[in-house]
Amino acid sequence: TNENDKGRLLAQLRIDRTEDNTSARTAWIAGGAVALLVLAGAGLWWWSRANAAVEVELVTAAAPAAPGSGATAVLQATGYVTARRQATVSAQITGTLTQVLIEEGERVEKGQVLCIVEAMKLMNEIEADAAGTITAILVEDNQPVEYGQHLFKIS
Repeated sequence: TNENDKGRLLAQLRIDRTEDNTSARTAWIAGGAVALLVLAGAGLWWWSRANAAVEVELVTAAAPAAPGSGATAVLQATGYVTARRQATVSAQITGTLTQVLIEEGERVEKGQVLCIVEAMKLMNEIEADAAGTITAILVEDNQPVEYGQHLFKIS
């Protein structure tokens, strides 16, 4: 009978795997689905905010009153100051840009040589079509350039 008692005790300790645990599994699946929906909604909201257009207000500042009138004007503002006009200097030949002769932020005059492009063993000077400030240099020394490729921006 001692072995019989041990057998019954072991039978009581055995895990019964016949019960169906679908309710617990269903709860985990539902929770995972809700979490995925929340993450997808947050990602969609973040993406739509990142691609939203930025509203910019344009304001034109007026010159102060004529000299000698005693009137003074103070302009206080925050934001970005951008040029109304911008020129782009493009390559008119295909070749290799051998030397950039200006730096970003430099003031240039109309007709000033900006760079040299080598095409078929001839050195060609690329000149500024307008006076202004170099706002962007879009090429580097020894870089191949194609006809119509933008090289510089002037504003």
